[in-house]
Amino acid sequence: MSQKIQNIAAFGEIVSAGAILVTLLILVIEVRENSALLRATAAADNRISFAHSSEWTAELSDKTLESLIIAQQPDAVSDDLSDVERYRVVLTFRAFLRRAEASFFMYRNGLLEEGVWHSIRSRAAESIEVGLPRKIWESEVAAGTVFTPEFVAELNSLLASKVN
Repeated sequence: MSQKIQNIAAFGEIVSAGAILVTLLILVIEVRENSALLRATAAADNRISFAHSSEWTAELSDKTLESLIIAQQPDAVSDDLSDVERYRVVLTFRAFLRRAEASFFMYRNGLLEEGVWHSIRSRAAESIEVGLPRKIWESEVAAGTVFTPEFVAELNSLLASKVN
């Protein structure tokens, strides 16, 4: 009888081990599906954020839009704008770059695919290549309080590669 009980116990352990393996497999599949859903949601939310930014910009007054256009001219200087216009330009570019930095965090943490991040990174670098946006970027980087060093290094490396 003792041998029969041992055989039943051994069989029970094998069945338990199989059940554990099946459970782990199901969990792995669900985690992968959940991760894919998180990445898709993050990418969509990211794009919506940039779309809202574009919508907001389109609703600016003509005078403010003119200030942004002037600021982006390669030979633009701070004196081309009033103090209020200059401040609006700073806030507008800072907001855009903060969205880009949020995208960088999402990319680094696996929530944005590389192609999505490279698209945003390229646009961010283009926005600060010349004119007042470049001066604003350099000033904010020098202050060291607006953007993280990792994000600054990422954009500066792209800017440097475009010069070469």
